[in-house]
Amino acid sequence: HDLDIVYSNHVKVYDDRAPLYTYKESGEYKVMTPREMLILNFTHKIPVHSCTMILKRKFFDTMHFPEFSYYEDRRLTYKLINESRKVGYIDKAYYHYYQRSGSIVHTPSWKNYYDFAFAEKRRLEFINGSDLFTSDEKKRLSKVVAETFLSKLRRANMKAKTHDQKVKSRKLISAMALIPEGCKLKVKSRLYRKLIKVMY
Repeated sequence: HDLDIVYSNHVKVYDDRAPLYTYKESGEYKVMTPREMLILNFTHKIPVHSCTMILKRKFFDTMHFPEFSYYEDRRLTYKLINESRKVGYIDKAYYHYYQRSGSIVHTPSWKNYYDFAFAEKRRLEFINGSDLFTSDEKKRLSKVVAETFLSKLRRANMKAKTHDQKVKSRKLISAMALIPEGCKLKVKSRLYRKLIKVMY
């Protein structure tokens, strides 16, 4: 199909319990436009991780994963999709994502939460600044990203110990302005938003 990117699902594999399949696993194959794939990416209907992607080498002539950052794939996958012409998606888990309890992403730390929140800030900036989506679509696409952003931001502020960490965390608070008016956040996320405003 002359695709630039092919996406599949992942399955989370554990030592002490059954594998966790997040997606339907229908085996269905689709060819989509970047816009269609971005909508699935931002609403978490497909994995956000880069490890489930096969893509052309040419993308890395101009784009790179950010260095010294956790969740670097969350900051790049949507850009890769946006720069593509056609994207394929296979609704089947070809990537087995081993879940190790002591891994970086499973260890609560300021950097873990901060980098996650920062990645979601970048995704909100893209949604807001894109001319691919209508105003109503921007509200819908921002919902999941904003809820994750608020949750991680709150935890980053709580974990901040050094002066530098506190300054960086509090600078991120201004990114709450990226959440579109009328974005239908869950009750918990609305409470996080109010709590962050009151506390910081």
